[in-house]
Amino acid sequence: MSQAVAQAGANDLANRSRGDIQFVESMRLLAGAVCVITTQHEGKRAGLTATAVTSFSAEPPEILVCVNRSASAYNSLLAAKVFSVNILRADNVSIAKRFAGVDGCAGEARFAEAQWEYIETGVPCLKDALVSLDCRLSHLIERNDHAVLIGSVVATEIRSGEPLLYAQKRFHTLAEV
Repeated sequence: MSQAVAQAGANDLANRSRGDIQFVESMRLLAGAVCVITTQHEGKRAGLTATAVTSFSAEPPEILVCVNRSASAYNSLLAAKVFSVNILRADNVSIAKRFAGVDGCAGEARFAEAQWEYIETGVPCLKDALVSLDCRLSHLIERNDHAVLIGSVVATEIRSGEPLLYAQKRFHTLAEV
């Protein structure tokens, strides 16, 4: 992680109450699969890294994604009304960092050095992901600084490999667990 990103995180915590700090620290202990959420609107691709992703229902298949409303890709996600959830493989750490903006990449530059395919809705799906879910936005709940996006899954690509996990400010694999 870059020193600037680490300092920004420290400044963010410095402006919070003790209860808020304890909550943030406790959520860092909650391990989660690392996903890259992508969309495309008016020919421009956008994306971000997320761990607040979970299945919502099996019948019909829907997925829930929590996104910070200040994320650079947020407005594109809302405008496009379609997105992909790419569950990263254990060897996709550089892609996770790229879409988190850790390496300074933004916008279209985040899509470099990876291969993409377009399955059903026209949004980019990572060919090297463990799973790619192509979704249409079915519900949106905006609350505080985040939004819950519920996507109806219209296509799924499953590939082999192990998932990339994130907890305690570090990437992990199942082999480490």
